[in-house]
Amino acid sequence: MLTDRLTFRGRPTVLAALSSLSAPESADTIRRVQTSSAAIDHIGIGVPDLAAAKRYYDDFVAIVGFAEWFPADEHQFNYGPDGATGTQIFFYRADEPGAYSRRGTGLQHLAFTVPDRAAVRRAHEWALERGSDVVHPPRAFPEYGEHAYATYFLDPHGIMLEVVSHAAEAHDGTA
Repeated sequence: MLTDRLTFRGRPTVLAALSSLSAPESADTIRRVQTSSAAIDHIGIGVPDLAAAKRYYDDFVAIVGFAEWFPADEHQFNYGPDGATGTQIFFYRADEPGAYSRRGTGLQHLAFTVPDRAAVRRAHEWALERGSDVVHPPRAFPEYGEHAYATYFLDPHGIMLEVVSHAAEAHDGTA
């Protein structure tokens, strides 16, 4: 039955959301409905040591609000937003040898949005505790938005991770 395929682990799909809408009233409404479903569904990344990547990311994803969506196996594992729909990240065992470089063609970095600056600082501390190479400690990046505050560090395979908040700085000392 089609409605059985409209959710994944309790999360409505775009098709489910669109099927729940009443008939659009204008061409402008149709355009908004059509463009609101545009999104990246998932990103796949090959890594040379799947077990090491899983150990690292199992801890990291909790900091940025992601959780495992599918059971891992010897070929892949994945994460998506915990309790919400959104872009998933799949990690696959790389079967061909080769060094990754964020400065070469391909993936440059992955950015995760968190709700506040305190979460950015927690991610930075987490990375330091694991010996990750820090590219940028937490700081403001006004060139990326008025309130952009981020840290950048490398995972065990050299993939650069960004943890960013776009929330204004709290003046009570909490964020």
